[in-house]
Amino acid sequence: MDTWKTEEEDVLEYKTKAHLVLESSRNPGNTWGIVKDCHGNINMIPKDADVVGTWARYTDGEYWVSLETPIQALQDRATVLIAEMAEKRRQQEAERVPVTARVSKPRTKKTTEPEISAESAIFDDLRSRLKGAS
Repeated sequence: MDTWKTEEEDVLEYKTKAHLVLESSRNPGNTWGIVKDCHGNINMIPKDADVVGTWARYTDGEYWVSLETPIQALQDRATVLIAEMAEKRRQQEAERVPVTARVSKPRTKKTTEPEISAESAIFDDLRSRLKGAS
């Protein structure tokens, strides 16, 4: 015997297929990020969560989610991070104060003769006498 189902019974049979999380979406400074599948976990993101796409902030509280292959999502994320790092580097270069080259002055030799101490004068006198006596 066949049983007939009503529309209400079909609604009750609905089962959740995936729990997705928009990684780093709570930070208002982030306008883009990764979408992960939580494998049915509701209150935590497991370490082995699969990357399933990317998200972008559309307006305040609204997000645009693109589901794609994990490799494509990670490649998109890497591209955005590289662009952000390049922009930060450009800003640092613009803020850097130019370093002026130092020109060292040539050293000049002292024209004054070194002072001869009294002891060294006595030894010089003795040397000259000994050389003359030999």
